[in-house]
Amino acid sequence: MLRHALIPALLLRLTPGLFAAAESDCGFLRLKAALGPAMPTGAGVPVSLVEVGPPYLPQSGTGTFAGNAPFAGRTFTAKSGTSGFSGHANRTAQHLFGSFTSEASGPPTMAPGITLIDCYEANAFLEDGFLRPTALNAAPLTENSRVQSCSWVGSADANSAAGTNDVVRRLDFAIHRDNYLCTVGVNNGSGNRTPELVASAYNVLSVGLTSGNHSRGPTSSFVDGPGRLKPEIVAPFDATSWATPYVGSAGAILRQRATQLSSVNAARGLCIKAFLLAGATKSEFPGWSKSNTVPLDSIFGAGELEIFNSEAILSGSEQLPNQASPRPDKAWDYHTLAASTTADYRISIPPGTIATELSAFIVWNRTVTGVVSGGMFAPSPDPLVDFNLALDLLPSDGSAPVSVDQSTSSIYNLEHVWKKNLPAGNYRLRVSRGTGVSRDYAIAWRMESAPHVPAPSMNLAGDSAQLSFHGTLPSQRYEIHASSDMVSWSTVHSFTANASTTIWNAPASSRRHFYRLVPISL
Repeated sequence: MLRHALIPALLLRLTPGLFAAAESDCGFLRLKAALGPAMPTGAGVPVSLVEVGPPYLPQSGTGTFAGNAPFAGRTFTAKSGTSGFSGHANRTAQHLFGSFTSEASGPPTMAPGITLIDCYEANAFLEDGFLRPTALNAAPLTENSRVQSCSWVGSADANSAAGTNDVVRRLDFAIHRDNYLCTVGVNNGSGNRTPELVASAYNVLSVGLTSGNHSRGPTSSFVDGPGRLKPEIVAPFDATSWATPYVGSAGAILRQRATQLSSVNAARGLCIKAFLLAGATKSEFPGWSKSNTVPLDSIFGAGELEIFNSEAILSGSEQLPNQASPRPDKAWDYHTLAASTTADYRISIPPGTIATELSAFIVWNRTVTGVVSGGMFAPSPDPLVDFNLALDLLPSDGSAPVSVDQSTSSIYNLEHVWKKNLPAGNYRLRVSRGTGVSRDYAIAWRMESAPHVPAPSMNLAGDSAQLSFHGTLPSQRYEIHASSDMVSWSTVHSFTANASTTIWNAPASSRRHFYRLVPISL
């Protein structure tokens, strides 16, 4: 039974947007220019909007009813009964499926083509209107929408731990069973803690702000999986209420894009979550950091939403693991891994190239078993599968792999590796796990490459020359080649850089020589 302490509160700040131009910051304009007529709009993707009320609807209505401007052409279903107009719901709805894709016109969305919307009042949603914790022998209702957006928060304390965990388990159960993306907001204000409802659930995608003015983890000590950092992703708005449905709209266009490309697996909510996380950018956050056991930044999670990157991962297509040849620079897989086994995805960085950034995520759902106990449907969490993700260099001489980065948390249902300025060479992403039954995961990766051309300079001293190369990569192997005619070249020096500038003194010679620096695959 839910207690009053669990009733959610509206996210604050209904003020007009002071946010950055989200359509450019989050890659929407780049994607639209790249795809042209194939640009998805969310058409054919049903969504759900969960709002605190009463009232809770974006416009007044009852039953199933037609929308009017700015929702002309949409069909709403009032899942929690008749309601009047809610300004908060109207604004979140516009960011999820409104008419505007540009801030200059109105509250922007990425998915103006969405036409079917189920609307829930949050208190009813938490109780018998969807999750049904008080209904005898009843699992949560089936969610037919592909994206569910929750712009509200609820706090609890240790006295209501049982009810809180029942709610988050039921939501995790529904997300896994019904295969949808659920975006939820954390609270506004950097001094607030991560809300227990519903951001503390495992299978949601929790959303914060690029400004960092949002609550952040760890999850509370009395909820399942205490200590997990939230949020997982951020967007450039002035309130999490608006950022949350905007991330949901990005999920909707990825869902439609998966349908365009006839990829059943890419349409899975778990895969879409992986695409969004691996596509997120970190350049906005100079202090962004993770560790081997903490896969997210303590404030900004995976980084800022970037739909151009996420779509590029999706379009890179699903890749089978354990193949001898390198996989594409941007791609993904949905795979089932048995206990004590591994799955490898090889990636190659050609000589003369640098991987300016490599970002990879694996995500999997927490599974919950619905146990009928004493006439009550009682969700019981299964032991959390402990997947790990590693990035290893495969040396060209056939020697043992060299660890570059790893993510080995035991409390999250995601892992993340991230590196900048990787030298040329062959690498692998390895997914591994411990004991337990076979489980599905989604992996998504994105590698950005650029030519690697250190800038040369030379100082002459008589017949001797001192060559300086600025921008060499530590741990990268190089050869210096010499030629007298720029036709025939010979190796005169080889080295492994240990700094960003490398100096070499050429031997004295009475003849003219040309020199070049050549990076060698590791």
